[in-house]
Amino acid sequence: MKSKNVEDILNIRPFKPFIVETDSGKKIAVKHLDFFILTPPRKDAAIIFNEDGHFTIVDLDNISSISFGEKTAKR
Repeated sequence: MKSKNVEDILNIRPFKPFIVETDSGKKIAVKHLDFFILTPPRKDAAIIFNEDGHFTIVDLDNISSISFGEKTAKR
């Protein structure tokens, strides 16, 4: 997925929680804007935190879709 697409989703106001699905089928919930960080400077990966402070690093190329509600953004 392109960083521009991810940034567009992050800029939705008010923030809407979403699910990131990777190419391997893993689904990661993003419940708050502060739980998702695009890595600088290239913005080619994301660090996704859960409520316990644990995190997953995902290469944006490995994100197959982002969904919230019934709407899904695919790469």
